[in-house]
Amino acid sequence: MIHKATDKLLHEKEEELKKTIQSLQIENDQKKQNKIKRDLIIQNARKKYCQFQKPVFYGSMSNPLIGHHSFDNDNADQIVTQLNMKQQQKRNYSQQRKKTPDNEIHLKSLANQLDLKYLLLDNNYFTNLLNICTQFRKMLSIERNPPIDKVIDSGAVAHFVKILDIKNILQNVNIPSTDCHILEKLNDFVYFRSDLKPNISLNQIYNLQFEATWALTNIGSGSSAHTNFVVTSGAVPYLIELIKSSNKDLCEQAIWALGNIMGDCATMRNYVLNEGVMKVMIEDTWKIAKLHMSTSRNFTWTLSNGLRGKPIPDWELVKDSYPLLCELVYSLDEEVLTDCCWALSYMADMPEGLSLIANNKKLLEKLMELCQHVQPSICTPTLRTIGNVATGNEMETQALLDVGVLKVLDYCMTAPKKGIRKEAAWTISNITAGNLFQIRQVLDSECAWVFSNALSGGKIEDARRIVNDYDIIKGFSRCLSARKDVKVLTIALEGIENIFKAYAPLQDEGNEEYYALQEKMEENEIPDLLEQLQRHKDDNIYTLASNILTNYFVVEEEEEEVEENTKPKGGFTFGSGDGAFKF
Repeated sequence: MIHKATDKLLHEKEEELKKTIQSLQIENDQKKQNKIKRDLIIQNARKKYCQFQKPVFYGSMSNPLIGHHSFDNDNADQIVTQLNMKQQQKRNYSQQRKKTPDNEIHLKSLANQLDLKYLLLDNNYFTNLLNICTQFRKMLSIERNPPIDKVIDSGAVAHFVKILDIKNILQNVNIPSTDCHILEKLNDFVYFRSDLKPNISLNQIYNLQFEATWALTNIGSGSSAHTNFVVTSGAVPYLIELIKSSNKDLCEQAIWALGNIMGDCATMRNYVLNEGVMKVMIEDTWKIAKLHMSTSRNFTWTLSNGLRGKPIPDWELVKDSYPLLCELVYSLDEEVLTDCCWALSYMADMPEGLSLIANNKKLLEKLMELCQHVQPSICTPTLRTIGNVATGNEMETQALLDVGVLKVLDYCMTAPKKGIRKEAAWTISNITAGNLFQIRQVLDSECAWVFSNALSGGKIEDARRIVNDYDIIKGFSRCLSARKDVKVLTIALEGIENIFKAYAPLQDEGNEEYYALQEKMEENEIPDLLEQLQRHKDDNIYTLASNILTNYFVVEEEEEEVEENTKPKGGFTFGSGDGAFKF
């Protein structure tokens, strides 16, 4: 609510303002007096030093050193050494000053001038304040090694944060009556006009806040320590308030700053989410963002960072973003689509999000379309999304099969980009973790023959790619468990045999990679499953399983107990072998 300024309150505020201005003037006068005193001391010292009755020269004539008239010969060497040291110090300082850029000198002095109270001293000080903010922002925008630590050490960050809060600015300035609508959004704030305060428009305030926000954005894009400093300085609540701003540039810059903070780590992400950023973005910011493409891109990127990272965020803090992502997935802008698909992949990594996506047939159909997008930057996160959905229960996996995911994966398995092929194979592997009917659907599709054809060529490069990148051995292990389905068993057994055939040259060389393959097979219980299949009623399955065990695994034969054949005492033996007679 807006408090109405009564006469008594106005009088109190006016008196408080006068005291502030008076103290500032005293402080300013004191600084001027101190400067005058310092200049006088330096001037007197120079006069005293230069009053020579009879100058004495030391050193060579080419580089004479002037000494005081009272110096005697005994301490001449000591004085010359001292003077040489002073000259060297001056030279070093001069060289250091030349190497240091002008915009990095006197940062603390510049930071002190960011104090908003100086607006009361001079009606034109606002221009100076804006210029200093801009100077800091440009300094932090240097591509290589921006002086973030130096800016932090100067104390400028605290002033930037104060500028973010418009209440701090309105305490020191007057705004036109046409801009007073901004006051309706400020709770528990008493605004009053005074002849002692300068007149500033709302757009000028927005420009100042924009520069301060940009500076904080650049600091937050540094190391984790830099990001943490921005957060601990109290910037986040004010940045969240600024993303409600009707000023497009200021709103977009605040979104960018929050995206940098949430993208740093899960701890920073959770802190910003707990401050309620998601609700504000969806209810307020999106109304502005959807009108401007650049703002939409920053908005979607920041939204994605709010869902990204492990451990996953609290579902209650991010669940409201799901309907908006279902809207953004139809965007025609590639950058928005890319960040939207990544956001959906992060959401599909959460149990609640996975369930929502799997039960949205319209969304799944759109994802099938995006999996075949010409841009890998869109195809990859979309595949990751459906791959995460495929890790769900049988009903959620079946939802993918019902919208034709296998045809899409077949297309992706032949993509030129290795990353896309890998994502597609990972998704197929997840589907084969389902029930027997779902496994059969995979093997009846073209996807199964992609692996089969690649392995049947006998090339070690293809076998390595399939074993290491696609983790096909785990899929074969699941297939071998389907003992009643002869077709599934046949494809799996032939695939295992083809892998070993491709790796055969490594066995001859005694390469450790071959033994690593055997270990991977054992980790997935392939030998045990093969032994069980030797009792299968289908002769072809029995033969394949037996050959693989015999040729590629060490089979431990059971030792038969043989009774020692000894002649009985006091008896005779007729015949031989099992048919012998004993008397």
